[in-house]
Amino acid sequence: LQVDDLRTHFFTVDGVTLRAFVFEPRHGEPRATVILVHGLFRGAMEIETPGAMFRDLGCEVVLLELRNHGGSGRAPATFGFREANDVLAAVDFVRKRPGAAGTRPLILFGVSLGTAAIGFAAPKVEHLAGIVVDAPLADAVATAHRMLRDGPRGRAGFTMPQPFRSLALTAGTRVLGIERSPEQIAEATRQAIDAGEQDLVTFRPG
Repeated sequence: LQVDDLRTHFFTVDGVTLRAFVFEPRHGEPRATVILVHGLFRGAMEIETPGAMFRDLGCEVVLLELRNHGGSGRAPATFGFREANDVLAAVDFVRKRPGAAGTRPLILFGVSLGTAAIGFAAPKVEHLAGIVVDAPLADAVATAHRMLRDGPRGRAGFTMPQPFRSLALTAGTRVLGIERSPEQIAEATRQAIDAGEQDLVTFRPG
């Protein structure tokens, strides 16, 4: 098969065009469908290897490229919150196909940022057969702090110094409705102190 035969596009509820690649199992009829979601600054190639493993197990595989990655459209990044719409669009694409293709068991697989996207999406997916997470984000806000402090993959790039970073991310969490536990806030504060950022700004409700 040519790459063009495997590639498909669909839209999210907030109007972002997404690209994905659909692979049949290596042998026989599919026993399940697995939607795989990559990490930050990656794309479909990152999840090709686990996708191949699922194909060997008899699963159909959908390699999804999130917004702002690969051949998908551009939109404001939210570290998983609105990227969940991308996962839900892939689920909708899979389940609206005719016949058995739309009714077989469905599994979500995520790496890094992909784990946050499927975590936000999973409660909205009915009859989900399973979830697999690889290098999950325990705290998306803390990860955003680290990325904006050190740059992409630790390389020089766009960074944001304190206190502006904390102000921007605190405003973002409020707009998106993300709530952090006291344990997450305490751990993020400890990491900031370890990094020499005692000026970490943390707002609490009230």
